[in-house]
Amino acid sequence: VINMETRKGDLLTSYENFDVVNVHWVGDERLIYSLGLYDAPSGPSSFDGGGLFVVGRDGSKPKQLSSTLADNIRKQQLVFRTMSFVRQIPGDTDEVIVEGNLSSADSNDLYMLNLNTGGTRLLTSGRPVSRTYDWLLDSKRVPRVVFSSVKNELTRVVHYRKSADAPWEEIARYSRDKGSVFVPLAFESDDQMLQVATNQGRDTMAVFRYDPNQKKLGEIIAQHPRYDMGADSEGQRVAGVLQSIVDNKILGYQVDADKPETIWIDEGRAKTQRALDAALPNMINRFTRTPDGKRLLVSSYSDQSSARWYIFDEEKRTLEEIGAARPWLDGKLVEQRSFLYKTRDGLEIPGYLFLPKGYKAGTKFPTIVHIHGGPQARADFSEMVLATVKASYLPRAVMPWSCRTSASRPAWAARFTPLDLALSVAKCRKIMKTLWRGPWSKAIPILNGRAYPAQATVAMPHYKPWSRRPICSSAPWRG
Repeated sequence: VINMETRKGDLLTSYENFDVVNVHWVGDERLIYSLGLYDAPSGPSSFDGGGLFVVGRDGSKPKQLSSTLADNIRKQQLVFRTMSFVRQIPGDTDEVIVEGNLSSADSNDLYMLNLNTGGTRLLTSGRPVSRTYDWLLDSKRVPRVVFSSVKNELTRVVHYRKSADAPWEEIARYSRDKGSVFVPLAFESDDQMLQVATNQGRDTMAVFRYDPNQKKLGEIIAQHPRYDMGADSEGQRVAGVLQSIVDNKILGYQVDADKPETIWIDEGRAKTQRALDAALPNMINRFTRTPDGKRLLVSSYSDQSSARWYIFDEEKRTLEEIGAARPWLDGKLVEQRSFLYKTRDGLEIPGYLFLPKGYKAGTKFPTIVHIHGGPQARADFSEMVLATVKASYLPRAVMPWSCRTSASRPAWAARFTPLDLALSVAKCRKIMKTLWRGPWSKAIPILNGRAYPAQATVAMPHYKPWSRRPICSSAPWRG
């Protein structure tokens, strides 16, 4: 914890095998967090971490509130009981809302967790179904929407109630592998209208207004022509509605497009965003307000610059840097260029290209085609860092290549065969010559990947004989 007056920091934790993740303030004196790994080869995840922990801002009174996965395994527990942080309660420094399967092994419920005693109080008694996995609260923190699954099916069911005492009723049912998807995202200020993500009658998921009492879909509020908003075509949450953590007020909208984009409907935040973008041009700038309301904590990064943090004083109009995430990468990252290519049936799939520093139009480079995991996953920031570092240190162009089933793509993109991957990679030379004046050399491109891409890579020679040289499969295989 850094004291912003003295700029001196205090070390609160020191784990040998885990990173501290998902950190949240509870009031001004304590922090709650979980354990995981940020720099794992397969990307950030909790792995055998998880759990919930609380500690004072000065490192005092550390307490474990729930077990990690490693704890459960070590105790040889047949049923893993877990808890995860949901939200803090404004003005309450002793309790937070958490989600877990403490009452029923196959269902997640909401609880009030006391940070002093570790005791919990159930908030979702009388839930309408089992196998619940997510909840939506209104501005009064009443659970009003619950999501559940159907055993041995890909079906998802959404229930809603008008008030804390009203009966539950089903308002939606969809399948993750076919048809349209319907995912409630947030209550509006009246606690009656919902904003939902759906792809009814369209290719991508967009944000709509929805009247749950009349079960009527209203006008569209936010959409992107190529990327999903709010949820993907399987119902998994993606960037969409931005809400205040204090009163649930809807402040704006985000989309993870080629680069993250934010649109504020709150004029105060829109004005602040414009000021920060002017002060830190060509960067992706995000901010949160400090509890005193006078300053902002700003994170700023881009394809060529790792994350840095600043304090922005709105009264003094000053911007002060307070830290950097990966200063050893300064000056070593390269430009990320996005492009599209079309499959045999006309689907446009995005890709990225990283060219070595000092690249000049017409220069030929051998190119590494880096296929990310999945195939339903989407290349994330760790994949981008890997690609740009490869392009920085090697005289190579690097291309992270997405599959047609990558997340945040339209639902109809899910038609996939290994031949599509083979053909898409086969198009690399032609695409690059067209878009970037040919950074490809005459050499065969190097195919590289792990997990699913490892399988695809070793299968490539079956579809394209030219791909028998050179390939790199980095997944351990048995059988």
